[in-house]
Amino acid sequence: WVLANVESSEAFFGSAPAMLAAKTGNRVRVLRYVFGLAGIPSDLVAVRSKAADITESPVADADTYASAVLRVQLPSGETWISGGERWMPFGYIPTLLRGQEGLVIAAGAPRVRVGPAPEGQERHEVMADVHLGTEGEARFEVTETFRGGGAIGWRGQLEEIPAAELQRRFEQGYVARLVPGAELQSIDIAARDKPDEPLVVKYTFTVSDLGRRNGARWIVHGLFPLQL
Repeated sequence: WVLANVESSEAFFGSAPAMLAAKTGNRVRVLRYVFGLAGIPSDLVAVRSKAADITESPVADADTYASAVLRVQLPSGETWISGGERWMPFGYIPTLLRGQEGLVIAAGAPRVRVGPAPEGQERHEVMADVHLGTEGEARFEVTETFRGGGAIGWRGQLEEIPAAELQRRFEQGYVARLVPGAELQSIDIAARDKPDEPLVVKYTFTVSDLGRRNGARWIVHGLFPLQL
């Protein structure tokens, strides 16, 4: 509910109840507040990103420990939660924060380490059925399955594209970059608004000239360069 209804902002300091009432503010602060209302114990943790300065220091520098996450104690065990992206599944932690050192915002600022990602959380699968013609034309039937950061990014972009524009934008901005000259025939997206499920994108496109003739053979260039 918090991810879907609270607009994220850089306002980390301030009143969490006021952020909740205004539906804008730091989502991690709001999450900790509503967990408290529900009687669920949690700790606010400042985390060092893998992209930050790794110099050891007894002082918590704001530029070093720049990300905030929650360590939540649930009946199923300890769970780490981030609120940075609207389409994050429950318990998702960005790649740059996994396994990183953090400081609990509490007396003594005890040092902790963010838990690792569950097995298979980050995954991108591409299944392509390619029908080749005798003159170099081809028809592609593709299914792409995204989990983790890929699914979060796709859902965020799809949210900004009107339904009437989807086919054109997908053809020009994605398919044509995978295979030059591609013409999109159909597209179907499953679990678009369900962040705890994999995002599945099925699409079909044709291309009039997939490669070039070399004697009795066809030479086909590398496909899906964005992924490989």
